Amino acid sequence: MNGAVVEIVVVLGLIAVMLVIAGFRAARRHVGGVGGGAARASTGTSGSGARSPIDRFAVGEPWRHLLSDVQRSRTSFAALVASAAPGPLHDRLLDIGTRLDGAVQECWRIAQHGHRLDRVASDMHIEVTRAELAALTGTSTDATSDARAASMRTRIESYERISSASREAEAKLRLLDARLQESAARGGELALQAGATDELDSLDGEVTAVTDELEALRQALEETGGASGLAAGGAG
Repeated sequence: MNGAVVEIVVVLGLIAVMLVIAGFRAARRHVGGVGGGAARASTGTSGSGARSPIDRFAVGEPWRHLLSDVQRSRTSFAALVASAAPGPLHDRLLDIGTRLDGAVQECWRIAQHGHRLDRVASDMHIEVTRAELAALTGTSTDATSDARAASMRTRIESYERISSASREAEAKLRLLDARLQESAARGGELALQAGATDELDSLDGEVTAVTDELEALRQALEETGGASGLAAGGAG
């Protein structure tokens, strides 16, 4: 009889251990799903792989403010998705959140490029060049003076191209940021509605479209940035 009791106790103990392990694994999966979205929103990482950390204080205005707005929307979206009940809606929103992470990363890259263009333009001290050109114009007609004036005009034209590219990028980023914030708000609203899966296709398509436009803008800035490096080292 004592042996049977011992055997029962051992079996019950094994069952208890198995239940504890199963509960721990379930809790870990839950925490990973809930916390992952919020972590990606703050660090700029996604489930598809590591992404560069986002530091909005590494760029100046207006880029810092634009980046801050879209980060705040992404964080709010992550919090609302985390509160949604598990199921197909929750899973789709997590997928959309991953694409939002990609869009935020593109905003970050655009902000960095825009900041660099602004720095290049500032370092050109173009007002000095304009003043020198004004002083030189009409005072001499020798070949050396003409060459200097032509170099200054070229420098001014480079500055104007860089400044124009930066301001155009800012205007486009403001519009795309607004669309991205609207998408994040819609996603957060859908997270609170049961049976709203039919509306997710439209939201997913909008986020994808905005991300594509952000990528195109970033690539255009990269091309402008390559030319700006030459402008910065031009005639002074």
